[in-house]
Amino acid sequence: MAQKVKIECVKQGYQISNEMKFDIMDFYTKSLHQEHYAHKTDYIRHNLEEKYGRCFSIILYQIGAFVSHSFLHADDFLLELRSHEHHILAYMLPPSFSPPPLIPEPKVIPFSRTTTQQQHVSKYYQPYNTGHAGYYRY
Repeated sequence: MAQKVKIECVKQGYQISNEMKFDIMDFYTKSLHQEHYAHKTDYIRHNLEEKYGRCFSIILYQIGAFVSHSFLHADDFLLELRSHEHHILAYMLPPSFSPPPLIPEPKVIPFSRTTTQQQHVSKYYQPYNTGHAGYYRY
């Protein structure tokens, strides 16, 4: 079983509910032991998006690292947490923010329309006396 991680709440803005705070703490704890995502922040952000939509930006850095962060007049939207090894900042994007789509609309042009040269593959070729599998010539 995963060891319980002690997390201290340094600052909680008025727009951040206790439910959101506890979810972020829980997702952070689970991110320490998951192996699916390369970065802990990706795991936290993905789980928050599933529950609340795309409304959080997550910053995670080691305790002792020199990091200067400033959210201009955004204290109401900021949750600041600290564990024994990480400092966690969760910034809730303002309601007026409309995020871009996750996946842009596909605008794929078929390759045959982008070139005037005829594309073909010559017939299967077997080299003599090599014993190796054949290959295609272009």
